[in-house]
Amino acid sequence: MKCRLCNYSKSFNKLVELKNFPRSAQQFLKLREVKKDLNITLKVIQCPMCELVQLDNEPVSYYKNVITAASINETSKKEIKKEFNRIILRYDLLNTNVLEIGSATGDFLSILNTCHVKAIGLENSKKNIKLSQKKKVKIINGYLLDNIKINKKFNFIICNNFLEHQPRIKNFIEKAHALLKSDGIVYFSVPSLTRIIEKSCLYEFVTDHLVYFTEKTLKRAFENNGFDILETYYKNNKNDIVLIGKKRNLISLSDEKTKMSSILN
Repeated sequence: MKCRLCNYSKSFNKLVELKNFPRSAQQFLKLREVKKDLNITLKVIQCPMCELVQLDNEPVSYYKNVITAASINETSKKEIKKEFNRIILRYDLLNTNVLEIGSATGDFLSILNTCHVKAIGLENSKKNIKLSQKKKVKIINGYLLDNIKINKKFNFIICNNFLEHQPRIKNFIEKAHALLKSDGIVYFSVPSLTRIIEKSCLYEFVTDHLVYFTEKTLKRAFENNGFDILETYYKNNKNDIVLIGKKRNLISLSDEKTKMSSILN
């Protein structure tokens, strides 16, 4: 086992083992399959280096696909539009290129299309893409860490409650970083570990979610992978954390080199 964020690979802080959990949080078994189904033990651990809480379990077979509940209701759509409009105006993103990683059935893309940006989704599930097409949104079929061809860079990248499913957190964030323009902005939302602890609801540890973030560890994940944090906040009754970050500008010594050359000459 290596930490899914910092690649630390020695001893971990063992938090809890939860026995007799289903191997999947999504699949409904047919009656003839029940006897063949094997329960698993969820092993919840914490990295002593970066503090990230995670499972010492294999990812589910469908981790590349976004699993969604029912469609977003009209009240929620208004709230989401209000949230994205605020971000788009605050960070000067009007009429820019936007990518949603894990765009599911296209609900968020439909909302983004009303926010005066040029949005496109990235989704691995062909079933989700088929449903998205009915909403007249643009979709790329694929998974972020597979060999997909994306020929342009984006001003704004969005990822809604998908990062927690990923077995390779560091690689996932690095790839998002590579797809951004030099002054690009990211928006990532994830479930809040703090909320799980406050409510003592250990049943919210599930096989589908491989990593569990606090506000502190979410910030650290992005700070250590090329981003400056612009803001974080909670939403959905504090069940989710949102992080907004900006691709970090690196030091340039070109002006200093020019000055040094003029002195030497």
